[in-house]
Amino acid sequence: MKKYFWETAILGVFLFALRSMFSLRIIPLSCIGAAGFFLLPVVDRCIRRNNETRVEFFQVTAYMEQLLCSYKRLGTIPPVIADCSRLYPIESRIGYALQQVLYILKTGEGVRNNAITETALKKIEDLYPSRRLRMIHIFLCRAEETGGEREEELDILLQDLQMWKRRVLLFQKKKEYVRRESIVATILSILLCYLSVRLIPWNLRERLTGTDLFQYSTSVVLILLVAAEVILMHRLTGSWLDIQELNAADRRRRTKCYRRVKSGGRGIAGYLAGKFCQKEVEKEFPFWLLSLTLYLQQEGVYQAIKMCRTQQGEFFDEEVRGLLDAIYENPSSLQPYLDFFKELELPELQTGMKLLYAVGSNSRADTGRQLRFLVEQNSIVMDQSERNRFDSQIAGMAFIKQIPLIIACAKVVFDLLLLLMITMGRYLII
Repeated sequence: MKKYFWETAILGVFLFALRSMFSLRIIPLSCIGAAGFFLLPVVDRCIRRNNETRVEFFQVTAYMEQLLCSYKRLGTIPPVIADCSRLYPIESRIGYALQQVLYILKTGEGVRNNAITETALKKIEDLYPSRRLRMIHIFLCRAEETGGEREEELDILLQDLQMWKRRVLLFQKKKEYVRRESIVATILSILLCYLSVRLIPWNLRERLTGTDLFQYSTSVVLILLVAAEVILMHRLTGSWLDIQELNAADRRRRTKCYRRVKSGGRGIAGYLAGKFCQKEVEKEFPFWLLSLTLYLQQEGVYQAIKMCRTQQGEFFDEEVRGLLDAIYENPSSLQPYLDFFKELELPELQTGMKLLYAVGSNSRADTGRQLRFLVEQNSIVMDQSERNRFDSQIAGMAFIKQIPLIIACAKVVFDLLLLLMITMGRYLII
């Protein structure tokens, strides 16, 4: 109880207000109070989780920025990690993880196959499962192995990181706006139920509020209103990082839909499979092309695609394998690039693949200009893809915030019908 002191105090005030507004008896009021106590831990977890994810996001983005900027200046991993460790106190989660990274880099403890850098950086990846963090680590590990100038690649990663930060912060502002709107909607719904009762003449109001149906229906409606608010709060709480964790069922579904699309599936099942694959490819393709542009700074198109294969999985990797085989058989043809997910008919993907073909076909003197254009176009596609995904999530949450008003309207109609029954003498008050 001490842990939830302020929440309990707010709940007590809320129950007292409901008692005064709706003349609720002890049993209905106790039901509302019990539901409130049951939901208190959920509310507390949501508040704590929201604060933790905010701190986590700014810690990770600060780490990635410092990692890239320090690598620009120093050009080797150990002093770069030492730079990053100065940003955080040792007792913090990320500060402790960075100390572990430095220890592994110095001693090589627990390292297999001489992969010291990969093993060390995995300590951070395990703590913060971000796709961009993983991409940056893969790039830096390769840069550590091969050496050479990496200014262009570092600039690409920094630009992508800054654009992602802006998108996420804008998304979180929208979520906060939805959260405030939902609270206002819940308060207005309760006031609507209250005013609909207060507008009834006092003698009829006494008879209405004294019925068991009114007492228990009001308690059920109030519990539903609070539960809807808590559900929305839970939906609005989640990691700010670009995490992609697929369970076995999700992987099977992706593979099954891909197989159906490749086999030319028709009907409703084929249409739904195509839509599902389109959404998945729209999420995967910009990341794949971003990784590819990093390798294209030093490698040819075929070799860069081959190196990117290890970063993909399931159906996407299968399509990339087909692309590699087709390019190997006919390296100067445009057709292998046009056949990449051709069944999905995604304009942005087709444009990106045409640009990729242009990069591989032009002379070395034009490669730099083509690559810069490819990076710009991919940044636009990634920005649009993630904005659309964020907007889709906001739209789903915006529907939930309408539920309190729907419940309140249903309660007003029910009370009016109950009042009509009372005035017509067809309801017996016990």
